[in-house]
Amino acid sequence: MMQYSVIIPIDLDLRPIDILKKVKSILKRSSDKVEIVFGHNDRGSIFDYYLKKIIQKKPNVKLASGKFYTRLISQALLRNRAVEQCTCEYIYLVDVDYLYDEALSDLCIAELKSHKKPFIILPCIYLSQKGSRYVFKQSREQMFDKFIDFRKDLFLSLASPSGGAIFMKRKDYFTIGGFDEDFIGRGGEDFEFMIKLALFHKAILPSQDLMINQFYKAPLLCEGFRKYLSVLCLPYFFEKKVAFHLYHGRNRLRGYFRQYAKNSQLLQEKIQLDTTNISKGDSLLQLYEQLCEKHQIPISKYAVLFDSYKPKIFSVESFLLFLRRL
Repeated sequence: MMQYSVIIPIDLDLRPIDILKKVKSILKRSSDKVEIVFGHNDRGSIFDYYLKKIIQKKPNVKLASGKFYTRLISQALLRNRAVEQCTCEYIYLVDVDYLYDEALSDLCIAELKSHKKPFIILPCIYLSQKGSRYVFKQSREQMFDKFIDFRKDLFLSLASPSGGAIFMKRKDYFTIGGFDEDFIGRGGEDFEFMIKLALFHKAILPSQDLMINQFYKAPLLCEGFRKYLSVLCLPYFFEKKVAFHLYHGRNRLRGYFRQYAKNSQLLQEKIQLDTTNISKGDSLLQLYEQLCEKHQIPISKYAVLFDSYKPKIFSVESFLLFLRRL
């Protein structure tokens, strides 16, 4: 009997060779005790044919495949189709670009089954090209230690929360309505889903500043929904339970990426809060101090979480860092 289902959306319209390489890595690193379900938009290409061929070799792998759309990529729709076909009580929602770490997912699913938490959202460390090669030679703990040591040649940034590493019950997925398929292209659907999930379980409460959409490079300086979702993620950072995002290039001129601003506006429209008795929410910085005390580490130990420095574009420093990350 499968222990849990891993849900992965796949659309080979962008980066098909890179994505197929990552699919093969997932298949190689996964065990038969886990059900893997790919939500796949079949565009009828040679790459889609090859995907079907390599997946046929694994008995624990399903392909929720169909010609769902010809427009821009819809991660929301693909996740929904995949969850509809999974059979396990617990699910792990993950992106194809994340390093598949079954030992980590086993720990998180075990925590859910013990009823310690109704869901888990992990922080995710984004790797450089160099880091994406290095991570296969190191343990999660070793890579974590290099991140907090400011090894900027290996890492790009930290996403906390991360919409690509969510553990939960399948029934809760349907109770909150799954992912909203009105989100097309990059951005929005993951935050909308995480906010719904956290509000449903009362892990966060409506607050005056909840729907502020303000991004900061330094995770501990974020505001709005990023801050309140980070309150849920931060304890896992202290336990070194983090996901890793493998590097890939981005052409921001493509239609998929140009949807980001539109989806950000749509997110504001989708989350409607009851404004009665709304108060200010939890303090992320206060939680950080409490976790440092709990784990008996100095405040400066995870100074990387306060790091917002980014070299100027076209500067010598930026160019040298680019070369180090190759």
